[in-house]
Amino acid sequence: MLVGTFAVIEVSWYAVYAGLGARIGDKLKSASVVQTFNRLTGGVFVGFGAMMAFVRH
Repeated sequence: MLVGTFAVIEVSWYAVYAGLGARIGDKLKSASVVQTFNRLTGGVFVGFGAMMAFVRH
């Protein structure tokens, strides 16, 4: 009973995520959004690299 309930809930959430992704997919393909996303994620990785360089065990 518990596994069945869990499976139904998980499949429902996957369907919600897929539906939302299909709706906003075209908007996320615009050049300005891609450039902003690349700059943001690049900055995050540079920040992670800086943290790793300065953290000592």
